[in-house]
Amino acid sequence: MGHPVSKHVYENRGGILPRPEPSLRVTDIFPGEAIKQRNWRVAAAAAAHVEPYLESLAYRVDSDEGSIVFAGDTEPCESVLRLARKADVLVVNCWDHQATMNANGEAQGQTGTLDAAKMAQESGVKRLILTHTGPNLSKPGSKERGIKEIGSIYGGEIIFGEELMKICLWE
Repeated sequence: MGHPVSKHVYENRGGILPRPEPSLRVTDIFPGEAIKQRNWRVAAAAAAHVEPYLESLAYRVDSDEGSIVFAGDTEPCESVLRLARKADVLVVNCWDHQATMNANGEAQGQTGTLDAAKMAQESGVKRLILTHTGPNLSKPGSKERGIKEIGSIYGGEIIFGEELMKICLWE
């Protein structure tokens, strides 16, 4: 809010400085906890990313329409697998081909193609959405090879997330 560009954009949109502080209602959530409302529930589990530098969480949203798990950046771990068990959708990072990540020492704290596939298969989700993909995996040809690698382990639907992509979750 205090950055000069932020102030400039605020004024350009019709705001008058000084900009009022935002009114936020924040609820911290911790592993094992859930927030429940009338038609939905959010639960959290510890993810294995860059501990002890940063504590990461995965989230599961259950509603009348279905369930989706946002695993984010994590290596496969039991807490996320339990959270994702029988969900409709699993959204997980997939940085690169597993062999490349293993060879480059990049497999810790995140998933590659085979780890993402194993997580989806073991948790029994119906649909796997890959996000936070690296530049190598995103290349034409490489992307198709990655989807094929995942399909050799995971039998559900695989979606390679792209910028500005819209996905209907409950078809």
